[in-house]
Amino acid sequence: MVTQRVLVSSLRVRALPRQQESSGLYWMVPFFMGLLFTSILILTMDEFMKILSAIFILTFFIPSIALFNFTKNTIPFSVPPEKLSGKRITRNYLKKDKPQYSSISFKLTHMLNNGSPKNRFDIAIIGDGYTQNDNLKGGSFEKHSKDFLKIFFTTLPFKNYKNKFNIYRIRSVSIERGADPSVKDTVNTVFNSAYGCYGIKRLLVTRNTNQIIRHILNAPECDLLIVMVNSKKYGGSGSRIKAVLNGKVKIIPILSYSADNKSGIQIALHEIGHSIANLADEYVDKAIADNYSIDDIKSKPNVDTTDILRKIKWNIFLRMHPKASGIIGAFEGAYYHAKGVYRPQKHCKMRDIESPFCHICRKELVKAIYRKCGEKFNELQYHRNNPIP
Repeated sequence: MVTQRVLVSSLRVRALPRQQESSGLYWMVPFFMGLLFTSILILTMDEFMKILSAIFILTFFIPSIALFNFTKNTIPFSVPPEKLSGKRITRNYLKKDKPQYSSISFKLTHMLNNGSPKNRFDIAIIGDGYTQNDNLKGGSFEKHSKDFLKIFFTTLPFKNYKNKFNIYRIRSVSIERGADPSVKDTVNTVFNSAYGCYGIKRLLVTRNTNQIIRHILNAPECDLLIVMVNSKKYGGSGSRIKAVLNGKVKIIPILSYSADNKSGIQIALHEIGHSIANLADEYVDKAIADNYSIDDIKSKPNVDTTDILRKIKWNIFLRMHPKASGIIGAFEGAYYHAKGVYRPQKHCKMRDIESPFCHICRKELVKAIYRKCGEKFNELQYHRNNPIP
């Protein structure tokens, strides 16, 4: 999966539906009251009544007509879509205006709690394209989040470090299910997810970062944000968002994936590799290879431009594990380039999402977990505890 490598900025905000107009008959009350006092003024010609009537006209009659007429044509406040009955939330009712969101509680549910966020890796899961019914107990949002958790902790290296994670889900409610099939807005969801971003059909991106930030205010210690998109179509992406949480500016890795696709969770695991360990894609894609500079490989721990094993980035594996020869080496074809770029193993989730993470990528993921938990990573101890083969 190609990762979106830009700092996401806020996109356009959709308008909320209009409130119903006030009746135009209210203006008749002050009108006739004013007419009555004016008639008395003319008939009596009394100085006291002249003054009283003039005060009334200036302070009540004229402002009242203006006020009630103004109310007829303006919107004093917006009604959140969730306050409207389901039958009225239709394309016909909303006319050209689509509500920006329909989040009813931002409810946070702990799925795994292993202690203080200060020394744990905190993951927040939110959903896009899940309706109110989907968010009920036993609904698709709960099911998809539990499915992710189950596979996440049966995947190496995460299965061996379950005690270092806190995981929770945050409820969000969309008007419609799914995601926009293209960058054109057609499906009304809380985070405005869309396929086909940057001209790549499988690139699924959540575009309404304002709403994402509103939701994660409930989880200010979040280290990784996972957006499950309620869609069967294959897709995903990774990026970062900038938010002010607890008074501090924080850059948070964010990934999106199609949660109702059979390979969706594998997409998410692949994107986690990008998001927390700076792992490079290891597959070849000539169509986009020219968009990625070879110079970027310097910062990627799982790809290299040399095939000399004693100089290659992961040479410690060959020194620490003599039997790893043949399993770990220099396999040409990685980082979208067919020639001149090498990966450490023949198969890896960063190349093929249905494969497990290779030994090099596992170690980098473990190092990332230790960094987030504020613990020192002992490389020699790691190799002793993880022999190859």
